[in-house]
Amino acid sequence: MSLKCDECGELLHQLGGEFTTLVGPRTGDCGRPHDDNCLKRVYQCCNQHRKILSKRRACPCGWLGKTTCFCHTGSKLDKWPEDTEIIRRKYGK
Repeated sequence: MSLKCDECGELLHQLGGEFTTLVGPRTGDCGRPHDDNCLKRVYQCCNQHRKILSKRRACPCGWLGKTTCFCHTGSKLDKWPEDTEIIRRKYGK
């Protein structure tokens, strides 16, 4: 799945690394940190249009972070788009 620009349809590419909000995590009943800070990446097309995507946090105990946040539009993803593409190419899923 290639990410395409909502405005012009060109391919989007990740700009730089990831950034996050800075609200402190809480410790879940499982003893692990349940960090619901937004983990975001910025993507840009060749026409300089930008899109911010955020990934929902999860814990092995089954805890899932919230799906939306005040700091960005749209729902959080469970996987980054490029992670899904790598899995599909490597394992055919």
